[in-house]
Amino acid sequence: MKRPKNCERNLPMKKKAHIYIVGMGPGNPDYLTPKAKEIIENSDVLMGGRRHLKDTRHYGKEERSIEGDFQGVVTYIQEQAAKRKISVLVSGDPGFYSMLGYLKRHLQDIEMDVIPGISSMSYLSSRLGETWHEDAYVSLHGKEEHLQQAVKNKNKVFVLTDATHTPNELAKALKDYGFENKMMIVGENLSYEEEKITKIPLKEWRDRQWSNLNTVVIADE
Repeated sequence: MKRPKNCERNLPMKKKAHIYIVGMGPGNPDYLTPKAKEIIENSDVLMGGRRHLKDTRHYGKEERSIEGDFQGVVTYIQEQAAKRKISVLVSGDPGFYSMLGYLKRHLQDIEMDVIPGISSMSYLSSRLGETWHEDAYVSLHGKEEHLQQAVKNKNKVFVLTDATHTPNELAKALKDYGFENKMMIVGENLSYEEEKITKIPLKEWRDRQWSNLNTVVIADE
């Protein structure tokens, strides 16, 4: 039997598995970029933490939580990414301490479009009216010597905290390292109506209750 010419053109192309990693900005939907809104609107499934899923519920998309089960996230994406439009919602900018790195390591066969957002560092700098291109930034999940070196060598250091690694814990560590001449600036609930920015010299620091949504700057007094 004679093979038809150009029969390859009639063969169905297998759809490439693909997802979006969407930066949600500092929190307030007013700071969500138009491109991020477009991607969310055209998604079938939104994956994210409780706060982001709540903020996007009005889009009426299927929701899947990513909290506490990263392996489950990977498995779901591997099974569904070629069939459905999936967007993973991350805080701030995906390139700044998000789960983007984890997903790239565990989903190497999945194409990813990364949609940038406004990071907490960028937002807090704007509220302080300062530049940040020469500042250092660290996560309290990292090694303690990284924090010490950054504070020693830079006038300003941004620190990402969480419910476990709190501003109180950070202040104690800085005092133990001998940095009592520094000041801590704590930005709580950044971009929301209840936003609060507090500046406290370390020598005057007293532990207090902080919002779980906070970012810290260590600066010279």
